[in-house]
Amino acid sequence: MNRTKSTSYIVYIFFLLAVIGSMLSQLPNVLDSGYSKYLQALWILPIIVTFVRLPKTFISRNILVPLFLACLFCVYCGICDTIFKPKYIGNDMTNIILSMAIFVVSYIIWKVYGSAKLLKLFNIVLIICTFVLSSYVYTHFLAESDLMSRIYAFKAKNSLGLILFSAILIIFITAEFNNKALKLFTWFVMAYSTVIIFMLKSRATLVSVFFVILYTIFKIKNKSIRRYMIIGSILFFIYLMADKNFYDIFVNGILLNTNALEEITTEEIDEISSGRIHYISQVLPLIPDNLWFGIGNKYVDCMPIIMIAQYGLVGASFVFALIIFFWKNVYRLNKSNNLFLTAFLLLASFLINSLFEAYPPFGPGAKCFLLWVIVGFSFAEKENKNSIEINENLSNIQ
Repeated sequence: MNRTKSTSYIVYIFFLLAVIGSMLSQLPNVLDSGYSKYLQALWILPIIVTFVRLPKTFISRNILVPLFLACLFCVYCGICDTIFKPKYIGNDMTNIILSMAIFVVSYIIWKVYGSAKLLKLFNIVLIICTFVLSSYVYTHFLAESDLMSRIYAFKAKNSLGLILFSAILIIFITAEFNNKALKLFTWFVMAYSTVIIFMLKSRATLVSVFFVILYTIFKIKNKSIRRYMIIGSILFFIYLMADKNFYDIFVNGILLNTNALEEITTEEIDEISSGRIHYISQVLPLIPDNLWFGIGNKYVDCMPIIMIAQYGLVGASFVFALIIFFWKNVYRLNKSNNLFLTAFLLLASFLINSLFEAYPPFGPGAKCFLLWVIVGFSFAEKENKNSIEINENLSNIQ
C-alpha cells in the first residue's frame, strides 16, 4: 500500500470517528456523565493528521479569511477581558474556535480526499447514529410523554432537534445507495427521526424544517416533485383544520405548547416564547449605554441581539463579518449541485435558528458541527471544480 493511499485511509477513519463521537456525544447518559466533551475532542485526530501530512493545504483564502476574522474576535475578547471588569472570554469564543477547526479540517479532507466513497461512508455513519439517537431518546423520554403537556419531555430538545434535522437534510439530499434494503432503511430512519423532531417540540428547529419545505416547494426544478409537495401540503393543512384532535396536538401541543388556542392571552405570549420576550426586553435597554464594547458575557436566546449586547458593535462586527463571509460564498454556489444545495439550506436554517437561540451558527457544543462539515466540503468542492476548469482552459489554449 503506497503512502498516499495509507494516509487517505487514516484520514477517513479519523474523520468518521470524529463524526461518530460528535453524534453520540448527544446521548443523554453521555451528556449527564460529562464525557461528551471527550467524544467531541476526537476532532483533534483528523486535525493533527491533516496538519502533519498536508500543511500546504492550510494556505488558502477560503481558510485564511475566516481564521483571520475568528482570531480578531478572540483577540478582542482577550483585550476586553483584561481591560474591563465583566468577563468577555466564554462560550462564544470557544464555539467559534471549534466550528472553524471543523470547517478547516473538513475543507482539507474534501479538497485532497473528497470522493463519492467518502460521502457514502459519511452518510452511512449519519444514518446509523441518527437512528441510535432517535431510538434512545424515544424509548427513554418520549414514548410515554404527553404532547399536550407544557413540560418538555427532553430538556436538550433544541440541540438534539437541530442535529437530527441536519443529519436528515444531508442524508436526504446527498445519500445515493444502490442497495434496496439500505435505501428502505434510510427512508425509515429519516421518517422516524422527523417524527422525533416534532415530538421533541423544538419549535426553533421546526421553523427551519418549514423553511426547507417552502424552499423545496418554490425552488425545486422537478415539476412532478413540486406538484406532489404542494398537493401534500394542501391536504395536510385541510386535515389539520378539519380534525380538532390533530389540531390540538399539532398546533396547541407542539407549535404553541399550550393547552388550547382559545386560552392564549397577552400575558401568556412570553410563556409561549419560553421567556424569550422577557429576557430580550431586559437586555435591549443595556445596549445604548454600552454600544461600542458591550456588557460582557450574558445569555439571551437571540444571537444577533446578544452579540451586540455582549461585545458591542466593535466585537460583534467580527462575528457578523465571519457570518457574512460564509453566507456570501455559500449563497453564490450552484444549487444544482447536491453538496452546494445542502450547504445553502443548512446555513440558511441555522441563521434562522439563531434568531431564537443564543449560539448558532457556531454552537453550542456539537449542535452545529454538521453545518461546518458540509460548508467545508462545499468550499473545497468549489475550489476543486475551479481548478479543473482552469486546467481545461489551459489545455485548450495549448
